[in-house]
Amino acid sequence: VATVFLTSSFLPALPIAIGGVAWTPFAERYLYLSLCVWGGIVAYFFRRFSDENKHPNQMVANISIGILLVTSAFGTISRQMDWQSNEKILSDTVQKTSADNYRAILNYALSHSRKDRILYLRKAEAASTNSKDKQWKAKLYMAIAGYYVWYDQKPMRLPGKAPESLDEGIDVSLPPMSEKEIVSEVFTYIDKGLNQSERFEVLNLAIPVITKLEPKDEKLQKEVAERTIIYYSKIHKLRPKGFYLYRIGGLEERLNHREAAETTYKSLIDSFPDSEYAVFAKKRLEKMNAAIK
Repeated sequence: VATVFLTSSFLPALPIAIGGVAWTPFAERYLYLSLCVWGGIVAYFFRRFSDENKHPNQMVANISIGILLVTSAFGTISRQMDWQSNEKILSDTVQKTSADNYRAILNYALSHSRKDRILYLRKAEAASTNSKDKQWKAKLYMAIAGYYVWYDQKPMRLPGKAPESLDEGIDVSLPPMSEKEIVSEVFTYIDKGLNQSERFEVLNLAIPVITKLEPKDEKLQKEVAERTIIYYSKIHKLRPKGFYLYRIGGLEERLNHREAAETTYKSLIDSFPDSEYAVFAKKRLEKMNAAIK
């Protein structure tokens, strides 16, 4: 019975351990459950042993267990003091893990918004060359696309959080890029991600990236809108939602594709008559009809 309890207590940590993503506090917390069960079993049998057999070395055993518990507690407190943020946890992981663990490198790159994260996105890309995990590779490419969306923006800072780069003192100088070059890089890496997989989860990463791309050039705006329509159409086929059709209709309006927008809005109203987006679509149709009178 004790063996069954002890074995089953480790099961929650298996997905993280098998996935080889990174050693995170979540995995550690799962293992706390296992340690609690293990400690309870040890304490139970030790108590039974000490009650039934007044062993001469019982004092030594008590002291040994006490030292073990104090040492474990000190280790836990030490980790809690060191790992004050996800970035610190993941930077510690990157330093201790193998160089080809691109999942850990990617997670570290995504844990902060400094410009130097491109160094780790590139490291992750290089390390993922032989990986057959298409979902993770798609996530990596979407992360790189997202980086270029904010290429010419100031890095975001979390209040009260100081930079914790693994490369302190290294100046990451970025060459200036034109709008066209930025849009091209975003398109390239989104395409790479979708070439790996066009599952819902991947499209759901691509759409927030491309919708944040707001070039000033009208020709580029058109290209971005046309691509966004394609992505919304694909994700709608996988999981139909009124929201997706409403966004498609809005983009078609922006492109002055009046007939296409009308068709999309009417399809939304017919397919999702009780949704709030059906109400919005009716209002858009009313405005469109009023504009031509």
